[in-house]
Amino acid sequence: MDKKTKSLIAIGAAAGANCIPCLTGLLDRARCQDIAEHDLRIAISVGQSVRKGAAGKWDEEARLQLGHIAEHPCMMSGVKEREKVEH
Repeated sequence: MDKKTKSLIAIGAAAGANCIPCLTGLLDRARCQDIAEHDLRIAISVGQSVRKGAAGKWDEEARLQLGHIAEHPCMMSGVKEREKVEH
């Protein structure tokens, strides 16, 4: 894999992970490699799309689980079991 492709993948991953220090350093390095700003924007956009998709799925799962009885105790709260949430 060439350096440009590796850099663009890393930039997308940094955007997806919300890692500002990573993104800053990776963008500086990519600009030193003369990677076009258009390509940098695309890599960031792809990472943002992945992050948004993952966040949406997480939110959906949280909503689903709020409507179900917990099968496992919550070690952090000391709660052994939650009752089903009725809407």
